[in-house]
Amino acid sequence: MGFPVLPTIGEALGILTNPELRRVIRSADVVDLQWEDYAQLAPLIRALNPRARVICTLHDVVSQRFQRYLDTRTHARGRARWILATRTARIAEKLITCTADVVIVFSDKDRRLLGSARNVEVVHPALDSFTVIDRTHDLDHREIFFVGLMSRPENIDAVEWFIDRILPEIRRREPGAHFSILGGGTPAEIVQRHSPNDAVTFHGYVEDLSPWYGRAAVCVVPLRFGAGVKFKTVEALVAGVPTVTTSVGAEGIGTASYFSALTDDPVEFADAVARVLESPTTHSERAMASRAEVSRRYSLATFSARVMSIYLDGE
Repeated sequence: MGFPVLPTIGEALGILTNPELRRVIRSADVVDLQWEDYAQLAPLIRALNPRARVICTLHDVVSQRFQRYLDTRTHARGRARWILATRTARIAEKLITCTADVVIVFSDKDRRLLGSARNVEVVHPALDSFTVIDRTHDLDHREIFFVGLMSRPENIDAVEWFIDRILPEIRRREPGAHFSILGGGTPAEIVQRHSPNDAVTFHGYVEDLSPWYGRAAVCVVPLRFGAGVKFKTVEALVAGVPTVTTSVGAEGIGTASYFSALTDDPVEFADAVARVLESPTTHSERAMASRAEVSRRYSLATFSARVMSIYLDGE
């Protein structure tokens, strides 16, 4: 896991040495810089086109992610790295809020993390693409699944914590329970470490998640690190899948009523998943009942209208 530099030198040089790209920037009415790394280019965009409306869309506030890594380190050398990363990210975030016309974030939590800046707007991302119609039949009462890019350290930590601390208790109550990990990039040593466990399968990249959202009993999001709105959590809720998550997996997403359970305690987490496996249809009916509200909150129509109003506000 790296940390941001000030500024993003490679991207800045790419703009300065590309006449066509500079022409496009200078002719633009709105420039939207996505992610914190690119948002640091706002001063350059402002210099090239002083009349453009500069929008910075932060998919998460990375200083929070780095702070969480810092909080887990006890060794001085490890702490020094994450102290530097956290401070660097906060400098970048201050620069972004001072330079952009508007900073877009995906949750009220991220808006609070950016402090008192008045140009921060919350836009809920569009994540309503899953159309599971009926989850009350043919559910696999044994199947637990997790979705995530497995090259990311926070996802590796989540999966290993679940396998080591939570799954054994679930299997004690539900011996047939099985945990599937959907997502590419799993390090070979992680797969090898857990390969003797017949209750765990690493499926790698899965092109179509719809069968899993339609059939599996429960989705788990056992994240302990990270920042921003966790799209994997919203997608499960929008699909009407019973979801058990930690506070990190749930942050910035509606209310606790959306989830089958929200807990950071491994024993409580295991108990919640076991209860879903024992009564999957009942829990699916509850999840489907809140699906409409979640879908409205994260709909493409709502997102598009909100973003366009921000783009055009200066006209």
